[in-house]
Amino acid sequence: MCVVCQAGTYADALGLDTCKICAKGTFRDGESDKNTPNEGHACVPCLIGFFMDHEMGTACKGCPPGRKGNASSANYESKESACED
Repeated sequence: MCVVCQAGTYADALGLDTCKICAKGTFRDGESDKNTPNEGHACVPCLIGFFMDHEMGTACKGCPPGRKGNASSANYESKESACED
């Protein structure tokens, strides 16, 4: 029986009993089968101008009006680190 990983979670190996949670700064917006790891179903890092401030993200949040993406930041876990004035 195939078990499905919900959005915000993923599987990186065959035969896992549970799905792993996407970390802050990443997201996954769809379901995937736990029996098919690493086929485009891993969590995706947020792009410049976006951030994800909690685990199990399903879509990155955009920088607020008046702020732009911080291209020099490698951390997209918070609005403060991902967005600049």
